[in-house]
Amino acid sequence: GEFVKRHGFAELPASETSAAPVLRAEPGVTVPNNLPERRRTHVTRTGLEAELTRYLLDDKHRIVSLDGRGGIGKTRLATEVCQRIAVDPSAGARFGFMLWMSARDVDLTAAGPKPVRQDLVTLEDALRFILRAYDPGAAVEKMTGQELRAAFTDACTALHPLLIFDNFETFAEPEKLHRELDELAPHLTKILITSRHRDYRGDFPIAVGGMNEAESRELILHEAR
Repeated sequence: GEFVKRHGFAELPASETSAAPVLRAEPGVTVPNNLPERRRTHVTRTGLEAELTRYLLDDKHRIVSLDGRGGIGKTRLATEVCQRIAVDPSAGARFGFMLWMSARDVDLTAAGPKPVRQDLVTLEDALRFILRAYDPGAAVEKMTGQELRAAFTDACTALHPLLIFDNFETFAEPEKLHRELDELAPHLTKILITSRHRDYRGDFPIAVGGMNEAESRELILHEAR
């Protein structure tokens, strides 16, 4: 930003999971989305992927969370399952759009932790991001907090989106953010959270642990290629 340039600090790079509030609807894609690209070395985790898909497509579990320690594969799991739904004409009909939001401030790389720019911090940041995707012409910067909340509810009522919050624990006041999303999101809106912490009530948690033996062998084969 301008402060960074003015004072000569090195601006942090964007996270590998950052996304713009621009919905793409390419040929073969059923659900407009801004999802990160699928990893070429994805290791199939059959049980977890089936469980997550089931809960995302039902009408009961409005807020679903993937819980597990850092680097265990929550983001990759969320990306893979959401990308599959986005290109499935039957499953994809459940959502008007999918929107990926990341509050990540550190990327875990083979060389170690890498600090990155945190694009979203507060509830208002997230609501503006969602509304820019829903209506690129909306004057979201001029909206009050109450107007943002009302517009968010209207957008969700109209299109039943799937909203993905990656690295939820790095948002400011994540417990408060979770509570407000739970109160604001209307029926048929689905929210998927990835988080290292299990401190949020009112959602349906899926524990993401280590790989089983077959999955570990598949990972080793991928890495050896």
